[in-house]
Formats: sequence, structure tokens, C-alpha cells
Amino acid sequence: MDETRFREKLRRYYALWREDNEIYGEWAQARGFSYFELMVLSALAEGGRTQRAICDQWSMSKQTVHSILRLFLARGWVTLEPRTEDRRSKTVRLTAAGEAVALPLHREMIEHERRVWEVLGEETVDALMDIQARYIRVFREVQA
Repeated sequence: MDETRFREKLRRYYALWREDNEIYGEWAQARGFSYFELMVLSALAEGGRTQRAICDQWSMSKQTVHSILRLFLARGWVTLEPRTEDRRSKTVRLTAAGEAVALPLHREMIEHERRVWEVLGEETVDALMDIQARYIRVFREVQA
């Protein structure tokens, strides 16, 4: 592939990557949340997590997650429970008030994604994931 075509394809890839993140940000914003708040609420809707686990699940910085958790603590949406195996880390759990916010939001997001995937079809979704997994593997394998 010549340099011009490569650059055009790379710009398109970056634009699609940004747009993929932006659509979730817009979806969250329409419901009164930031993209990062949505991701934290989504993680917690699936069960208690440590701050580190939330960071790892969504590739978010510790500072970002910490700030969001402080906000959620102030709103009464989460509690922090010391872990028996490591007292320095805490499990973050939704309170009843937090569940009232997070669970319907998470269900709505999952249902929206389900409808999108149904329109695309299972074969296309599988191909999309297979290609993304291959890209990640090759990116790691190719030496910079």
C-alpha cells in the first residue's frame, strides 16, 4: 500500500475509532451522564468491583474513576466496603439509590446495543469482533 493510501486509511480508522467513543458519550449525555460516568455505572450494575477493576475493565485512569466514585459517594449511590483479603482496597457497591439509577440505565444501554446487533446480524457482529481481535493481536506482535 502506498503512503498516501495508508495515510487515508489511517485517518479513516482514527475517525471511526473516535466516532465509536463519541456515540456512547452522546448517548450518556442525553441521559444526563458523561461517558466515563456511564462506564462506571455500567461496571457497578454488573456487581461490586474494586476501583482497580473498574479502571482495568474500561481502560480508565485511576484519577478519573476516583473522581467519579467521590461524586457517586456524595450522591449516596455507592458504598465502599473493605476487602477481607486486602484491607487497603475496597469493593465499591451500589446502594439502593445507586441501583435505582444504574440498573435501568445499564439495561437501556444493553437493549440499545442488542437492537444494533440484531440489525447488523450475528455473522457481521462475529466478523467485526474477529477482525478487531486480529488487529489487536497483530498490533502487539509487530515490533515498533
